[in-house]
Amino acid sequence: MEETRTRYGCIVNEQGRECSMCGEFKLWRYFCKDKTKANGYKCSCKDCEKIRRNRKTADPKRIELFNNTERKYLCGDVREDGMVFLTYSIRYSPTKNFEKWATKEVYDQYIINRRNFRKKRKARYLEIEKKHKRGDVRSDGMIFWVYDQNYEATNFEKWLTEDEFHIWKSNEANRLYLKKSLGKFGGKDETSHEIIGLNDHDLSCYIESLFEDGMTWKNRGSWEGKWNPKKPKWHLDHIIPLDAANTLEETKRLWHYTNLRPMWGNENLAKSNKHCKKELAAYFKERKAAMGK
Repeated sequence: MEETRTRYGCIVNEQGRECSMCGEFKLWRYFCKDKTKANGYKCSCKDCEKIRRNRKTADPKRIELFNNTERKYLCGDVREDGMVFLTYSIRYSPTKNFEKWATKEVYDQYIINRRNFRKKRKARYLEIEKKHKRGDVRSDGMIFWVYDQNYEATNFEKWLTEDEFHIWKSNEANRLYLKKSLGKFGGKDETSHEIIGLNDHDLSCYIESLFEDGMTWKNRGSWEGKWNPKKPKWHLDHIIPLDAANTLEETKRLWHYTNLRPMWGNENLAKSNKHCKKELAAYFKERKAAMGK
């Protein structure tokens, strides 16, 4: 029985083929017919076609597994057998870590197609009328955040619920504050997520778990703001203040999420930059051990 491989490395023979999405070898009866294909069948099986058409039909366990998959390859990485990495997608096999590999020729065409798509999308983005400002409230209560090319499906507009708006606003403030504090020592090479140790969503969940009575995302205040007892606001406090750091690496370590907590503004202002040198040395020692350095 003759057996061949497609340009994506999938095995094909007279009985069936490997699905291009899940990677499992299945008989032809598990594939939908497609007259445009050389063998008369689609490249992906019927089950995977359902997932491709509507992600909501995917198994929740599969979605959770995909979200927790370690991403160790970047687009363009080359494997020992010459195959080139394209992307991670829930459409592909969990047994293969949701990885999509292809030949060098397919990769080159993939890059060309992606560049052309982005070029056309940018042209459409530049043509739209930008009539909203951040904070504008829609009739359904949604709040405008930003115009962005990644939101073409919604006319390039990103709208958030009231809670989401204040969380996103808080996360943006964190990144700006982090950038400013590291700028004194020359800036950073890593992303904010790598320095803090959590992505935006996980960080907001962590901070929210430490909220005291009366704290909400709506009443977060600026660390430079003045205290108003009539309208109490909380600050994102560094347990060991940033002023204790003398180098770029020390400042990065003080930005780790384990050194962050919500604190009422009056308490934070009273605390100022006071810290214990022994606690500072112990914290740096702990972080150094955790990072394996």
